[in-house]
Amino acid sequence: MIGTMGLVSLDEAIAIAASGRPAFFAGDEPLLRRLPAGNWIAGTIPYFMNEHGSEDHERIFVSEQVEAAHSAIGSYAIAEMETLLAERPRHGYTILIIPGLSDVHLRFQDAVSSAERLLETPMVGFASGVALADIGIVSPLVFDGATREGRADRIVALHVTLPAAREATVGIVNPFREKADSVKLVFPNDGFRQTDVLVDGVRHNFAEWIRTHDLDLRSPLIANLHGYRMNVSFRAVSDENHVDFYGPIFAGQEYELAASLDNYEARFASLVAEIGPMTSAFSCNCVVNYVHGDLAGKHVGYPGPMSFGEIAYMLLNQTMVYLKIDAAA
Repeated sequence: MIGTMGLVSLDEAIAIAASGRPAFFAGDEPLLRRLPAGNWIAGTIPYFMNEHGSEDHERIFVSEQVEAAHSAIGSYAIAEMETLLAERPRHGYTILIIPGLSDVHLRFQDAVSSAERLLETPMVGFASGVALADIGIVSPLVFDGATREGRADRIVALHVTLPAAREATVGIVNPFREKADSVKLVFPNDGFRQTDVLVDGVRHNFAEWIRTHDLDLRSPLIANLHGYRMNVSFRAVSDENHVDFYGPIFAGQEYELAASLDNYEARFASLVAEIGPMTSAFSCNCVVNYVHGDLAGKHVGYPGPMSFGEIAYMLLNQTMVYLKIDAAA
């Protein structure tokens, strides 16, 4: 059973928010600020995968969580991650939204990676964002529907308890794999911006090294982090010789180059087709897939926001994350 899931008018979104039904929303900040208080969470982003993959500043994406037997929302500082994890339902799932390109975004991976009971409850979500031209000008925000407050320094969560006959599972679509002959890259600092890098142990200016080797920036760096294959997407290479990323880089972690895709759209579409028809309560894709895969105007993947980072327990980039609800085994 799937409720409303897709782009709706502001009036429709207001009606859903006022209904009290649990939901998550995504859209431009001025639209989200017009939603009434309710049982919802939201994050800013103007890019969406829908029947016509699009940038939309007039409508709001909504996904009603109609399978919920019970739900609760919460707002947390990054230092309260253990509390957030402890408040997840025993039988159900949690949807998180974190403010993209913020200190919360930077510290999220460390905050969850040491949690002993991380995998006990399905947990998905996304990092909010803004129009790409507004990066550094406008802050990505998250909204707690109970207070209607937009924040750039908090995590919002929707905790959903399912009936005993239903269960949730998390899925990831990642079209990238490491290059067979990749060098090993290690960075000296944490953060979204990097200047120097050790390439197989030899220090270089990373921007100069990229230009010298004509690196395909459509493909991410990949790290094996806590047993997960983690993509970190390039955002820009500056003339001032620094490199910006959509996800955080961690000092001392070993990264490899991803192999380029011959046909980005076809590769992604084939992986999604293997999953089967949409029966998801949540899905998000990456804005980097939207840009590099030239997905504007195309329907490739499940409907959802095109985010500044995807969450499937851990923080991902250049993937599609989804949560399915099926009959309990």
